[in-house]
Amino acid sequence: MVKLEYVKKRKRKKLAAIIAAVCSLGLGVFILVSFLGRFVGTFTVSINTGSVKLSLADDKAYTSPTSYLKLDSIAPFGLTTYTNLASNADEIDNENSTHGYRRSASGEETLTYFKYTFFVKNSGEITSQYDLKVNITKNTPADDGRYLDAILRVMIYENDAESDEHKYIVYAKKSKLPNETYGLDADPYQEYISYKSPSRAADFREEFPGFAEMFETDDLTGTIATLHVPNFAKDDIKRYTIVAWLEGEDPQCNGNEAPEGANLKLGVTINAYENE
Repeated sequence: MVKLEYVKKRKRKKLAAIIAAVCSLGLGVFILVSFLGRFVGTFTVSINTGSVKLSLADDKAYTSPTSYLKLDSIAPFGLTTYTNLASNADEIDNENSTHGYRRSASGEETLTYFKYTFFVKNSGEITSQYDLKVNITKNTPADDGRYLDAILRVMIYENDAESDEHKYIVYAKKSKLPNETYGLDADPYQEYISYKSPSRAADFREEFPGFAEMFETDDLTGTIATLHVPNFAKDDIKRYTIVAWLEGEDPQCNGNEAPEGANLKLGVTINAYENE
């Protein structure tokens, strides 16, 4: 089973989830395969307060503010590609949407991407700042030696709670081989977000999405990204949506067999402190 466990922490907030998936490329048309794994874990968000008081909620109205959020029993997991997500930004980045599903030929629903939206509020009197850091905390290879981080994509939405904008950044691990930059301002080892060339994207009548931001560190267990929020004043609220999927158009996504036994755990920590 391929598993991805996802953990988060806002000002010490933890999210945890387990993803299972298979990497497969179709011929000409991107086709989902039936699931070869299953989400079997939890997704939690917790927060510890000190002199700075932050709180969490899963709705922007903050009807039930808490220091702990938990999501259990996640469905079977398949794979997808970036363009299936980017066109639905307003549908993904909100408290009412669920994970992405697709029904297989056998009639079984398959989870194609994992997403969770939550809100962070300054519930105290002190203007604060905080750092959100996304890390890989566990990375176990499959029986054939493949690692999931090579084809993992993490999309982080960060917006004001009331904003109609859906700003996000896609992250991927540094490529093992240099890419073709196609005239774009990209590092030669930046990974493709999905399609590896404009011509490949044109085959699907899609725009070439370019390159993902590289993980902050290149270790098997390291940091994906660090986001800093300054001047977080009393009653300010931020909306975050975390999306994780395995990118079927990744050049290293080669073959139709699940990377059996692979395990990837992501941890997100949030450290808050008084504004200087």
